[in-house]
Amino acid sequence: NQDITSEDLARLEEQLGVNEPLPVKYGKWLGNVLHGDLGYSIYTHRPALEEIGDRLPNTLYLMGAAFIVTLLLALPLGLLAALKPYSIFDFITTTLAFAGQSIPIFWFGLLLIIIFHSTLTNPLTGGPLLPGAGMSTLGAPFSLQDRFGHLILPVTMLALFHAGQYMRFVRASMLDVIHLDYIRTARAKGLP
Repeated sequence: NQDITSEDLARLEEQLGVNEPLPVKYGKWLGNVLHGDLGYSIYTHRPALEEIGDRLPNTLYLMGAAFIVTLLLALPLGLLAALKPYSIFDFITTTLAFAGQSIPIFWFGLLLIIIFHSTLTNPLTGGPLLPGAGMSTLGAPFSLQDRFGHLILPVTMLALFHAGQYMRFVRASMLDVIHLDYIRTARAKGLP
């Protein structure tokens, strides 16, 4: 505000605690956080805890789906790579795992949106092949197919990124266990 007076500015600084020393400001902030007061959003002017609470269910839903797909990819690929070490399959999966970890996740997400939302079209409807944002189509009734369609791109992005890490971990752990004495003894006795 251009018309604010220096008295109003000093009163506002006192009210907000801007002129207090940093340790005092930090102590007040920490006390508020411990009492469940995370402050207010500067955009919506609502308590930050309410803003987090509104978004947390969708975040947990997305992360849960991504974690399940990550495990479905990483466990079998890591086990197969460990059972056939230094094979073509192991080299391919290792290369893909390193590529999945190396590509910046924000760039990969944008690339998926550009390809599957902006470039490719659905042959049945003529619209985008996959939705580019949101959890569901606005104004449409709830449908599992709609929810699944909105989950494909973000789950793919997150799962491919994390599957590389988990796959490498499973492969390394399996290679450690495979060469232990009790495994060799079990194989010598004829157990598979």
